Amino acid sequence: MNRFEQFIGFIAPGYSLKRMQAKADAYLIDKRLQRMTDRDDLYRHWEGATTGRRGAGFKGANGQSANKEVVKYNKALRERSRYMNKNTPTTKRAVRVIANNVVGLGIIPTPKSENQALVKKLKDHWKLWGESRICDWNEKGNFYFLEKLSMKTVALSGECIAIRKRVPSSVNKLGLQIMLLEPDFIDSMKNEDKTTSGGYIQSGIEYNSEGKRIGYWIFPVHPDIRAEESVFIKIEDIAHSHEVDRPGQDRGVPFGSATILTEKDLDDYKDSEIMAKKTGAAFAGFVTNQDEDDDSNSEDYDDLRNMKIEPGSLYKLGPKEDIRFSTPPGSSTFEPFITLYKREIAAGYGVSYEQLTGDYSRVNFSSGRMGWIESSRNFDDWQWNCIISMFCETVYGWFLDAVAQVENIKDIRTSVSVTWTTPRREMIDPVKEVTALKEQLKSGMISWQEVVRMQSYIPDELFAELQEDYKRFKGLPVDWIPPQPPQPPNDQGTNNTDQPKK
Repeated sequence: MNRFEQFIGFIAPGYSLKRMQAKADAYLIDKRLQRMTDRDDLYRHWEGATTGRRGAGFKGANGQSANKEVVKYNKALRERSRYMNKNTPTTKRAVRVIANNVVGLGIIPTPKSENQALVKKLKDHWKLWGESRICDWNEKGNFYFLEKLSMKTVALSGECIAIRKRVPSSVNKLGLQIMLLEPDFIDSMKNEDKTTSGGYIQSGIEYNSEGKRIGYWIFPVHPDIRAEESVFIKIEDIAHSHEVDRPGQDRGVPFGSATILTEKDLDDYKDSEIMAKKTGAAFAGFVTNQDEDDDSNSEDYDDLRNMKIEPGSLYKLGPKEDIRFSTPPGSSTFEPFITLYKREIAAGYGVSYEQLTGDYSRVNFSSGRMGWIESSRNFDDWQWNCIISMFCETVYGWFLDAVAQVENIKDIRTSVSVTWTTPRREMIDPVKEVTALKEQLKSGMISWQEVVRMQSYIPDELFAELQEDYKRFKGLPVDWIPPQPPQPPNDQGTNNTDQPKK
């Protein structure tokens, strides 16, 4: 305490005491702020990891494994996703857009082998089996129908199960059918820390001691119909399709998981706005009377009170009577709000706003093309990393096994490869895009077969048609003659199941 403070304490002890208390509080506050600053400096570059008030909303952020996290919430997510699909046009269109662009009319297989007789047999068997309803356990559609239904189920419910069913030759010559199941059929409540073989079971999927899947526990009927014990099906007879977001993830979630609450809020908001418009549309008029002595129960007033406005009508009001009308509520933010929410929903599904809504009023050619290119990347990803790799290749392998058994062919899987022709992307500007493809073809940057597959045609079949057309029209007096076909494609034995060249 310096002399000045001693002097104040002598003159005004009470004031001096308050001053000393204030200085002590200020010192403590300064030290506390210093400690907080030193601590925050350690995390200054990672504001997303703060545990203060701003970070209080990350209650679900934890270090759970991919499968445990998915299984914990996927039942509620797929049930809500299906609810939104049934009751909101936005969700229904999003699922349909994804399925139409990923599968379209079908992802078509083409077998390749040095043995041309074997290739012909495979194509003949595929035409009778894969392109007819006998390949479907429920006999609703052909293989391409199953592809699209599988993609719809993955987008809506997060995952889809395909099971190889061996049937008598009286059902079909190959004795093979494909059964598609929703993820509800997986016994997600079945868990064992250690099985008799030394492995474990997690959420209906059985693993060996090395953590590799060896089979699934599947309910014979949908658990909503009746409760039955699940049965074990080997991994060789299962094709499980889903999007993988984390390494080691064996279960999937609906594509719209991140937008379910947004879609529900938007649906509720639209209902509220519609109700407000209905209320506002109930146009009403009110007759007021400023005369306190007026008898409101008179017969004339009753007639006036119950009158209705009709075209061409004239009504006489008293000297102190007036009529006023209600003002319907209005909202100038309805359309911008709806647009903002739908853009978020489109981003959550991985499609463009224009594809989700069908509204192209806000785009020009360049912006529309940019949005189309970006969404096409997602479609390519789902084609090659989900449907083709997890469903198509597995089912085609079953088809090869069935053909090998019927035709008594050995080592068919090692002698046959397959290419997949995906649905073509419609050109926005065909003249410019075809010219660009021609230049790439001339410069050797792309092969003729790949150009053909980009248009969703089979190279061998198109080549045969070109040869036939050339011979048919050559020498005839017609204005148009097909061009001389290119040299025969020489890609026998190649395996083009990888993703397309970038």
